[in-house]
Amino acid sequence: MALVGHAAQVRVATTDASGSEVDGISSIDWGPARELLETTDFADTTGARTRLAGLKDLQVTLSGDHEASDTGQGILRTAFDDGSSVWVRFLPNGSTGFKCECKVSDYKISASFDGKVETSFTLSGTGALGTV
Repeated sequence: MALVGHAAQVRVATTDASGSEVDGISSIDWGPARELLETTDFADTTGARTRLAGLKDLQVTLSGDHEASDTGQGILRTAFDDGSSVWVRFLPNGSTGFKCECKVSDYKISASFDGKVETSFTLSGTGALGTV
């Protein structure tokens, strides 16, 4: 069943808790991935590669309106500044979804004379992906 995007929610906290909604976010890219380790050897005669499933990873990109006084955006900026972890919950339907402990690798604030002040955050997972 398809979901409407505007119902999605992103929440952040310094612990594995429900946390604060990140206000102003209008786009999220939640990208779990897994390394594939090649195991093909010279004796293989199939002509096809063989692989093992390796470690999982997570990359998250959030972007939207810059809101300097928003608690959620403040938690992300502070986590970047001091290198601490932040728990991110992505709730595609507004109530259930995924969570992961992450580090903020960068954030940007951009503005143009004929547009809005916008922000983006890039995060990388530091632990196992979970559900909420």
